[in-house]
Amino acid sequence: MSSYDGRLLYLTYDPELSKSGVLNITLTQGKGEIDQARIRFGLGNNLGKLSLREKSQVYIPQEGKKLAVAYTDRTGEMPVSFKANSDGTFTLSFSTEGVNFSYLHLIDNLTGEDIDLLATSTGSVSSYSFEARTTEDANRFKVVFAVEEH
Repeated sequence: MSSYDGRLLYLTYDPELSKSGVLNITLTQGKGEIDQARIRFGLGNNLGKLSLREKSQVYIPQEGKKLAVAYTDRTGEMPVSFKANSDGTFTLSFSTEGVNFSYLHLIDNLTGEDIDLLATSTGSVSSYSFEARTTEDANRFKVVFAVEEH
């Protein structure tokens, strides 16, 4: 299910409708939310990225497509691309719904930083702030994960 407020397309998640969990990735600059992407764990369909205006984006690249929602298995890694439309400081925030991780790291391919998102979590939200320029390669990040079995 989704809604559109004139600026952003919001993807809503109802855990009762699906047995899969989700890792939400939210991109902000300053105090404003810019974009979102999701990694869902379990079965389902990928959802392409919808861009209604030129803005900075976070997305999951797969087979030459930009995805807003990508599905995956319980263990592995997922590329997370980021493209800035202006130079500055950005923050990626991560929150989970219906999934428990035994391992969750964000790798910054540009700087080499390896951020343990489970160790930096305050409640169910972890974040990473970084500097970015419009000229940088979009293949900036990857998420490496293992999901606890129930």
